[in-house]
Amino acid sequence: MKITWQTLAATALITATATPALAQNVDVRVKVALEGLGHLAWDTGDWQSSRYRATQTDRETRRFTIGTSGQLDLETMVGNITIRPSSGREVVVEIIKEASGVNDAAAKTGLSRVRIDSDERAGRVTIKTVYPNERQSNYRVSVDYIVSAPAGTRISTHSVSGDVTVEGINGELSLNTTSGNVTVTNAARLTSVKTVSGDLVLRSVGAEGLLDASTISGEILAAGVKARRLSLTTVSGSVTARDVIADDVTMQTMSDDVVFDGALTPRGRYEFTTHSGNVRLTLDGKTGFAFEGKTFSGSVRSDLQVQVSTVSNRRASTKTLTGTFGDGSAVVSATSFSGNVVITKK
Repeated sequence: MKITWQTLAATALITATATPALAQNVDVRVKVALEGLGHLAWDTGDWQSSRYRATQTDRETRRFTIGTSGQLDLETMVGNITIRPSSGREVVVEIIKEASGVNDAAAKTGLSRVRIDSDERAGRVTIKTVYPNERQSNYRVSVDYIVSAPAGTRISTHSVSGDVTVEGINGELSLNTTSGNVTVTNAARLTSVKTVSGDLVLRSVGAEGLLDASTISGEILAAGVKARRLSLTTVSGSVTARDVIADDVTMQTMSDDVVFDGALTPRGRYEFTTHSGNVRLTLDGKTGFAFEGKTFSGSVRSDLQVQVSTVSNRRASTKTLTGTFGDGSAVVSATSFSGNVVITKK
């Protein structure tokens, strides 16, 4: 069976959401065989084993001429990815391989057996870390990438274990890792940011259409984001959006708070959901909205003068408040199972 990144993330999501009572203690451990990367038994608990005390490091730099708006696809297994803008038409990739082994000979063997394949054609560069077809070995190898690329480069990254940091890239970005944090700053066309176990931080970013950011076990912070549609989803962790401008916003978590501090747009739709946590909305009151707030074991309160149309306490202690503020042009829905729903004025 071919295991894809989408399959891996979907499997983790199904597992986590099927047992909401365990959402606060999501523990993702992965053992995968990835096509093109060789068969590598990888386990977070084994990586730092005291067996692997000898280390060897190898560095190299590769240069590719792709123009000011080319494409870079980067796929790796274990290691961090850092991408920054550069002037000119070249992509410069610094590759840092670090091997840990049971002895120096084993570490050297690891360096030699893990290779970096790259291909350049028609303004597109593909780089892939390839591990040997070994189920067990006496070494471990991580590969870090430090990339300088023209600001307009379109970039796609995939990794299993490692942080991804991108700054100042205006080309289309799609960033994926399984175990690691993702931080994106000053990016104009961010489309997708996903991790299974790690935090997501988005600062001063934009998207022409949908910006989809999700994690299973981690927090999400979005600040200074402008997009047509914004989706921020986690299972275990808080979701916070500040100074956000979007016509359609969805923010969801199973276990923690949802915090929104931003401007509504006329005819915009905004949905905020948490199972175990509070929903806190800070609005400037310049745009009218229709509001529906629900909670099972909490309260619903608005500092803005919402014209209440319905207050319901049906089905045990479930509390529902619906009403309109101003012209009611936007639609705001906020739901918490065991927490408060609060609207405050900015």
